[in-house]
Amino acid sequence: MPHDAKDFYKYGKPVGELFQTLSESYFDTYEEGRPFGEGVDDTYPDDYPESRWGLDLACVQHNTPAWGESCLRSVQNYVLYHVVANAQSNHETLTAFFAKPDEDPSPDKALQNLSNAWRDEFALNDPLDGSVEDRIRTAKWRITMCYYAVYKAFSGLMRATFEEIRASGGGGSHGQMWKKPRTSILTELEDALYAYPFIPFPVGRFSDEAFDWTIPYPAWPEQPENLYSQLVTNAEQELETIYKLRDKFHRKPDSPCPTFFDLLLDLRHWASYHRGGIFSRLYGGGYKFAIDEGLRITTFAGLAIAEVGLIHSLDYDTVKEEYEGYRRSAEEGIEESARLVSRRFSVYDAVFGNADR
Repeated sequence: MPHDAKDFYKYGKPVGELFQTLSESYFDTYEEGRPFGEGVDDTYPDDYPESRWGLDLACVQHNTPAWGESCLRSVQNYVLYHVVANAQSNHETLTAFFAKPDEDPSPDKALQNLSNAWRDEFALNDPLDGSVEDRIRTAKWRITMCYYAVYKAFSGLMRATFEEIRASGGGGSHGQMWKKPRTSILTELEDALYAYPFIPFPVGRFSDEAFDWTIPYPAWPEQPENLYSQLVTNAEQELETIYKLRDKFHRKPDSPCPTFFDLLLDLRHWASYHRGGIFSRLYGGGYKFAIDEGLRITTFAGLAIAEVGLIHSLDYDTVKEEYEGYRRSAEEGIEESARLVSRRFSVYDAVFGNADR
């Protein structure tokens, strides 16, 4: 049955609006209050680092539903900095949590899942140097790739940490798999490992599991006193909006959706089994950019969280050995397929590679 404009506005537009909202939310959660090297009266605190671990921290704000390539990279770097800085400041908490003597995890399967997630991330971003139009022609498949990249990475973290990664009841469904990290890791470690938007929704059936989060950039002496509370409020408001947008496309809006991970599962169901094909026919330029960039930043952020967790669960050298094998394989085949992973590991090497040396 052919799709028309009416179908798109009914089924496709709500998903486009969700990704536009997600893209804009990164300003309120990662950039508001941040001192900039340019764009804000040309002022800059003398003791605020312009870069750390090779990550540029002095970029202009965007505050739009679409960013453009260089700004997308900057926002990805902000998220990466936040995840790694949180892990660094919570080193003892993470070390104690992942040093569980009563478990018998599966490191080989964990690393295999992780490298498969890297391949999915490349598939989502390919062609890396192409245009949004090049990638978004297969929007339905890109949504699915985003989900599976994050799913496989966190399945790897589960396998490295627990003997049994399935929560009790419900067999082997994806919903039950997400229950395990939510009840066994996320609600215990909170922002020691997790970062926006991969945190619980502050509304819905599981809203009591919501938690605050830290300022996602370096502090400076003159920063506003209310900055922390403002950013926490921003994150809660943005997540509440995203949660409500789910009702516009989900077939069962009253079904549980405790975290952003569960929302990704909803999107995967929608794209794979329900209305994802609508994007093969009609969508505006703004939706193209918002969906493409929203999927790419979401995948980058999700993998960064899972990778940092795996580094603490298995140790850095073990995870890096898997990365080195993946990088060598890329050099012999599709060289650019390791580009995104290499960006993150350059930071991990600077922070975790010398931790015990």
